[in-house]
Amino acid sequence: MILYSHHPSTNAGQLSGMAFGGTALPTKVPTPTFSTRLSYDGIQRPVTSTATRSGTTFWSQTRTYNNVGNVINLNTTVPTTTNGTKTDSQSFCYDDLNRLVWSGNTGTPTGDNHCGLAPNGTTVGAYQQSYSYDALNRLTNGPSGSET
Repeated sequence: MILYSHHPSTNAGQLSGMAFGGTALPTKVPTPTFSTRLSYDGIQRPVTSTATRSGTTFWSQTRTYNNVGNVINLNTTVPTTTNGTKTDSQSFCYDDLNRLVWSGNTGTPTGDNHCGLAPNGTTVGAYQQSYSYDALNRLTNGPSGSET
């Protein structure tokens, strides 16, 4: 079995896809089991990623950035065991020091004007999380609760 067979790149030299799996004689190009594709924006940040099997996209992800390069929206579609899909639409907020202060896939983002759009269309488990920092930029409140 060939585990990895091809890796095209963009004009800027960034990876634009990969093909995985498949079988073939050592002298032939294998038919991949699935492949991935990546695309980038004008300043070379990844914006979309997809995974395809037999011509059908089974996983995809789209990112939106703010003007300083933080991811503010992340939309992911994943397969289910019943041949359906689930969608996770996440938003992120940052403070003036570019520290993550809120993340979630439900509710209203809180973080002044450094936030993505309100999450919409999530079909996976809901979450909201706030983060806070002390004067030395150490995380003091996060997913596991308060830290000292």
